[in-house]
Amino acid sequence: MNDDIYAEWLIKRKAPAYLPLIYIAGVILGLIAIWLMISFKWGFVAFIIIAFALYVGRRFLSVEYEYTFVTNELDIDRIFSKTSRRNAMNIQMSSVESVEPATEQKRQQLTQGGVSYKNFTSREADAQTYFIIFSNEDEGRTVVEFEPNEKVLNAMWRCSPSKVKRQ
Repeated sequence: MNDDIYAEWLIKRKAPAYLPLIYIAGVILGLIAIWLMISFKWGFVAFIIIAFALYVGRRFLSVEYEYTFVTNELDIDRIFSKTSRRNAMNIQMSSVESVEPATEQKRQQLTQGGVSYKNFTSREADAQTYFIIFSNEDEGRTVVEFEPNEKVLNAMWRCSPSKVKRQ
């Protein structure tokens, strides 16, 4: 009999309001780089530097978060431009104090006094988010805000019913 509990959920972070300005600035920098390359001997170096900066910078404009819960462990991964994946955080349910719905009053209360706060949500105004409050050896007490679906919450509740508070 297999007692593994598995759930995953992928959300896309809302694009910032200044994104069109970033694209316009990128086009202007590209044109300046081409002009420098044509006008000056050292312009080719400037073109390479600007092109590299634009190439590297564009991957951070589209970010997704994937929550994967596998038997007592929640992994949160960042996915940049649908091409590159980085593990953002691993949370063991044994170190979790509570998982509860997020409110603005609770956010202000939890983030006071040297607590590490991390936001892994879509940043949509109407999104239902939750806090995970846990202790970490490296950072001390940590509050993580994330946006799980029912399947992830049910999996977490099955592993630790006393720690997961639902609405």
